[in-house]
Amino acid sequence: MEYRIGDFSLIARLSVKTLRFYHEEGLLEPDRVDSFTGYRYYGEGALERARVISKLRDLEFSLAEIREILATCEDDESIVDRVARKAKEIEDKLERFRRVDEELSRMLQSAKEKSIMDANAGTEVKTIGDIDVVSVRYKGKYAEMGRFFGGLFRAAGRDSAGAPFALYYDEEFKDDDADIEVCIPLKTGTVARRSAEVSDTMKAGGEQSAAYAFRTIPGGSVASTLHRGSYETIGDSYKVLADYLATNKLSGTTPSRELYLKGPGIIFRGNPKNYVTELQIPIKEK
Repeated sequence: MEYRIGDFSLIARLSVKTLRFYHEEGLLEPDRVDSFTGYRYYGEGALERARVISKLRDLEFSLAEIREILATCEDDESIVDRVARKAKEIEDKLERFRRVDEELSRMLQSAKEKSIMDANAGTEVKTIGDIDVVSVRYKGKYAEMGRFFGGLFRAAGRDSAGAPFALYYDEEFKDDDADIEVCIPLKTGTVARRSAEVSDTMKAGGEQSAAYAFRTIPGGSVASTLHRGSYETIGDSYKVLADYLATNKLSGTTPSRELYLKGPGIIFRGNPKNYVTELQIPIKEK
């Protein structure tokens, strides 16, 4: 039996446009083309070839891969290796998309937190609770901090739960060897589980997670203020905190904390004038 392209389209469940494209690509050629009308005619054998092409396309095989399979394979057993490679390729894509999904979710969560931030918050003493974090501590320049955020967010994954912050263990400003801990907040109660995962990774010979610490930072009373603007002017806000402590006869201690509520984005640096950083200095108990 021979079918005109329109009838064949209905039977094969492929559009006429697709059939013409497959013809041009040499994947599915008609049995004959009428020299006078230009109509394409397909036979029974083309139906099976069309079914195979459609199935392989559903399985994400490219046209080049399908062309090779049709030229060299005759049954399912002969394409086992190609199917295995395609399954591995799809698995790798799924892992990449999972990482992208986590990054997008973190960006959305960060945007929500920034949108509800109290724009009129002032200097105050408040009590903060314990917080679970994944962190890395280093000695060096303040500007070097940014290189740790990417790895820390990947280590946190779906357990990430809030704006990143840094702990400063020095009582004074240092040019080169500042003692800094960069932290990503985690969902409450995840430290024990994540610490165990890192331990297992290290036992298995993995090194990527070994540099990160999963721990709980204790809370307490802090003097807090918001700094709006570039990090280059953050000293002005530290003066506000120092004056506040002195006026209220309070003594601060270390580590101080900077919460980066709005700063450089993942993709765009943004306008430094719009950055918002919360500064916290722990209150020394009397």
